[in-house]
Amino acid sequence: MPIRIHQRLTGILDHDLNKHASEQQPQLDHVQDALIVEMISDWLIQIHGEQGQARQQAEHAYQQWKLQHPDDVHIAEKIEESFAQMLLLQQQSIAHKKIMQPLFQNAHKNNKTGKGRQRIKYGVFALLGMLPIALYLQQNSPGYLLADIHSNTGEWRTEILADGTQITLKNKTAFNVDYSKQQRVIQLIQGDILVHVAADPTRPFSVQVEQGSIRALGTQFSVHYAADHTDLIMLESKVLLRSNTQQLDQNRLQQKQLIVGQRAYLTASGIQTLPNVDVENIRYQWNKQTLVAEERPLLDVLAELDQHHRGKIYYDRKKMAKIRVTAVVPLNHSANAMQLLQQALPQLTVKHIANYVYWVDIANPDTTATQN
Repeated sequence: MPIRIHQRLTGILDHDLNKHASEQQPQLDHVQDALIVEMISDWLIQIHGEQGQARQQAEHAYQQWKLQHPDDVHIAEKIEESFAQMLLLQQQSIAHKKIMQPLFQNAHKNNKTGKGRQRIKYGVFALLGMLPIALYLQQNSPGYLLADIHSNTGEWRTEILADGTQITLKNKTAFNVDYSKQQRVIQLIQGDILVHVAADPTRPFSVQVEQGSIRALGTQFSVHYAADHTDLIMLESKVLLRSNTQQLDQNRLQQKQLIVGQRAYLTASGIQTLPNVDVENIRYQWNKQTLVAEERPLLDVLAELDQHHRGKIYYDRKKMAKIRVTAVVPLNHSANAMQLLQQALPQLTVKHIANYVYWVDIANPDTTATQN
């Protein structure tokens, strides 16, 4: 983490964060300071929580960084002071020790997952008076912030890469671009992309995700990347889907070629084929920035609207668990979407504050409605 953040902090943040900053986000200098805090916190956690060579390496790297970045030493001094306060709390009383000691123990035990380290980092942010920044980084991972290309909440945008490949990003999507003389690789970090691949017989094009890779043998496809699966829909020509796993579940595949209209999930246990889709329907949703729901759970529709909304949409999951709805709603205009849902479900009540926070309720949960 420290090395990656340090290597990519200069330049990328200046371009991407300044370009896409919104009034809901901290200013560039605050975000940059927060990433420096996270980097230094990682080193200090290793220095105080690790032993032997790992501790020595962290201490050496930290000292080298301070020598190379004298303008940021004041930030390091504040963080060191915060760590000293946390360590002092750990030693002062039994009550404080019960709170603080598990944090450092978990930081050591959860080195792979980073959960313990995150708890300490947020403690440091709080002591530095940077809790809003901590919450911002909790919602926006360093991978997202430092990506070559990313979109903000509710933002749809299209990027044309150096080779002419066109990629449309939907709502808080991020990816890195790795082009060489031999190949063209997109590393999808999170979110949804619609890819229209430019022809280049000498350099194959692929999209890489945690569960595997998608090699383009044609021109157009969409990819949705989630934590537990990647959803691939083939819109034009064909692609070759490969799984990284060596332990396939029953009825799962290691690799599969998909043609127009076919859909598959790429998971940690292999490739799962799904029913074919209406290609024109998928294209319409991308072109019009809409959600076409056909007898779809209302919970799914509200969840997707919430993901695209810059504020927050609240609703009772238990109360709406059995409701299905058929409607076409815009993902780029929450107020219009709510009106259309109310037309489809007259029992639906919607309250809001300045179209930013919505409360959605329903009078009669035992209803399925259709909006034409």
